[in-house]
Amino acid sequence: MPSQAKVRWAQLRVGVMAMVSMAILAVLIFLFTQDKPIWEHYDTIYTFMDDSASLAKGAPVRLNGILIGSVTSIGLSGSREPNRIVRVTMQVEAYRLKNIPIDSVAGIDAENVLGTKFINIAMGKSRVTVEPEGEVKSEASPEIQDLVKKGFGLFDAAQAILGRLDKIVSLIQRRAQGGGAAQPGDSGPRCGPGDGRATAQESRTVQ
Repeated sequence: MPSQAKVRWAQLRVGVMAMVSMAILAVLIFLFTQDKPIWEHYDTIYTFMDDSASLAKGAPVRLNGILIGSVTSIGLSGSREPNRIVRVTMQVEAYRLKNIPIDSVAGIDAENVLGTKFINIAMGKSRVTVEPEGEVKSEASPEIQDLVKKGFGLFDAAQAILGRLDKIVSLIQRRAQGGGAAQPGDSGPRCGPGDGRATAQESRTVQ
């Protein structure tokens, strides 16, 4: 029969192992639920614009279409200078900064007319790159809302054209189904000026 000391030691080991297992599980859950891996280092950069164009926090940041980070905050900069009213804060992968020349240009783009908006940085050509806490200049591009309105205008025009085509097709189908039916205003066979003489000649021939 095991002694009381051995029983207590076994219970202690079971308790310690349970606590270690719970701690490991908690760490794994934390790691898998993070948007960004904690072992990757991110740096903050900024860009300033006239309007946020409904850009949302958490929107992707892309470099020539390649995902490099995300938008962490959007707010008023406190400045009234043109193209510097709104400040967009971005976190990008630290090793990507060497690929962002200082003459790069940031702009708001979308996957499609109704798609999610994101920041797209067009890579510049300078050999000097953006530093952490640095700024990427933005482009003075037309409002995305204006592009959406233009898109809806084209859609309405296309709908109008399709409606007209549908009416034409319906009219052709009705006439085809009518076949040789008499049209309104028709009063039967019409006789030309020589029809009377031809009829008289046919009568004499029969006699």
